[in-house]
Amino acid sequence: MKAIIITYNDAYDYETRTKYVCEYLKQKGYDVEFLISDFNHRTKQKYIVNRENVKYIHVPKYSKNLSIGRIISCIVFAKKATKYLMKENFELIYHCAPPNITIKELIKLKRKKEFFMITEIGDMWPETLPIPQKIKKIFRLPLSIWSNFRNKYLKYSDGVIYECDLFKNLLEQYKKGQTIYLCKKDFFNNDFKIIKSNDEFLNFVYIGSINNIFDIDLVVNFLVKIKERKNTKFYIIGDGEYKSLLINLCEKNYINYQYCGIIYDNNEKYEILKKCQFAFNIMKNTVTVGATMKSLEYFHWGMAVINNISADTEKIIEKYNCGVNITSDNNDLQKKIDTILNLSNEDIEKMQLNSRRVYEEFFSEQIMKQKYLNFFDSIERCKNEENTNF
Repeated sequence: MKAIIITYNDAYDYETRTKYVCEYLKQKGYDVEFLISDFNHRTKQKYIVNRENVKYIHVPKYSKNLSIGRIISCIVFAKKATKYLMKENFELIYHCAPPNITIKELIKLKRKKEFFMITEIGDMWPETLPIPQKIKKIFRLPLSIWSNFRNKYLKYSDGVIYECDLFKNLLEQYKKGQTIYLCKKDFFNNDFKIIKSNDEFLNFVYIGSINNIFDIDLVVNFLVKIKERKNTKFYIIGDGEYKSLLINLCEKNYINYQYCGIIYDNNEKYEILKKCQFAFNIMKNTVTVGATMKSLEYFHWGMAVINNISADTEKIIEKYNCGVNITSDNNDLQKKIDTILNLSNEDIEKMQLNSRRVYEEFFSEQIMKQKYLNFFDSIERCKNEENTNF
């Protein structure tokens, strides 16, 4: 039996998702191949990996995430992927979406060739576009065409995995499926230790892309209000097209910060995180997302989270007391800052411990493997029932 995993963004999907799909399929007796683009959509560089059974699709480069170049790159990927699949036979196709257009192209292929298809919804485009609702209404027609590449054809997939409950709730009218969160390999190996707090300082960190969906204004406004009443330092780990803007605003507002660049080594990253109590999980409120890779990163490291992501993450923060949910409303923001400043060292350490427990309960490798086992078992049961009824 042969299976293929198709992903436009392997640099993001492999460690957090598809390598576990690959492991499961191999255990079930499949020969597994990857079909991926040769462009790293984070670094904007050529992408090559040292793994077996990987086929590359050459796609056009682009420099900005919001660009015609990126749309063209997605279209080229979808067309070339289906062209490749026309020449090969696979019993199972696992596709990571977006691009939405790849769903359409694969379903069109499914009408010509027989295979079992599972679609993973890892993001919601165009819903995630960080633009005001007024602009979205003006461009309603082209945006609806974009979303319909997903909505119209999703129901023809044999199974669907959603990255968060928010996506599941928005799309289950088209196809019922299961939520499986992203995961991260455990740095601590069950030897997690909380970061001890003290009364002299309150430090914050941001990890990730400094891009067009990161709400820089909210973070800066928050830090300005905090530093007026508490010694604080802001550590920045990452890079992106808005890095200079973030740094300029920190300097303009006399925020004590340290830019650390991109850090891939976990030991080096941990040395910085040990200096911090809280981490920012902040996006513009125009973005439609329920759980982020950033929040998973923070839960793994046991950071108390300053969060404005709605749905899944907001509920987790409230239920498990592992951080503070904030908004851009000045009155609400001031109240939440008062709450944070009134926390005792023991309160903060409890939040950190709770954050780590959230990782272990929802985002660990063991949990993901079990959820994939349950998902594929349920798919097989449904398939067998359909064959029996027939």
